[in-house]
Amino acid sequence: MTLKIVCLHISIEAALTSELFGRLGEERVVLVPTADVERINKYRKLWEAGPDDREAGEFFDTMPLLQGNVVKWQYELVVYWLRFKCAQAVKDGLASKDDLDAIWLDTQYSYEEDDYDSDEGKPRYSKGPGANWTGYFDEHHPFVKDVLEQMPNFEPVIMFRLCELKCYEKYEPEAS
Repeated sequence: MTLKIVCLHISIEAALTSELFGRLGEERVVLVPTADVERINKYRKLWEAGPDDREAGEFFDTMPLLQGNVVKWQYELVVYWLRFKCAQAVKDGLASKDDLDAIWLDTQYSYEEDDYDSDEGKPRYSKGPGANWTGYFDEHHPFVKDVLEQMPNFEPVIMFRLCELKCYEKYEPEAS
């Protein structure tokens, strides 16, 4: 899942020397997991050696904040997935609300049928845990284990694009 696209406006020679876009510059688009800080820092050093490009600079300046938010987002995604699967299991008659309430360690955040749209089965995000959800569900509960094993894997990535155009330069129209 691409969270941000970062265009690096550098020369092909700089890209080839860095080998961050392939040995021959054949990889004009590279996806880097947000957890790979070492590799992201290599792209930062490549950017720093190039011309003044504020667009990429804004990304690198906010990267630490983004990484913290990614960790929070990944956990929130797990909780929303788990809550959705609870609602689905109750709706399909595979489990009772009382049985599923047992997976939530803090009853303030237990499954509530009202949290889901009955027509589409989508979670309503107005309710639920706040910023710190750590420890709100029992990860060892059999239902939770089964649901998390079946959950799709979302890997957040940053897309780095090689751009040889000098987009950062101001366009000066020709005088007529």
